[in-house]
Amino acid sequence: MTIGLFSIFRINVTDKGIEKTVLLSGKKEFIPFGIITGLKKQKIRMRRKSGALTDGYTVTILKLQNGKELVISPDDFENYKK
Repeated sequence: MTIGLFSIFRINVTDKGIEKTVLLSGKKEFIPFGIITGLKKQKIRMRRKSGALTDGYTVTILKLQNGKELVISPDDFENYKK
């Protein structure tokens, strides 16, 4: 359960890039705009046989030069993939 706490972060957008701060540890990482190679927005909707359960939520994925991705969403959790 505590592993998930280490992946909760706050972002601050500056004029030079994005500052990512892990809330529990305070560890900071700076992502300059120049290493962002792509941006993808995706709408996630929960559906059942009877139709949509919710209006859904938006996930933003930043693709970086080093092949990593940064998922920015208030509703995306590593331990819950449904």
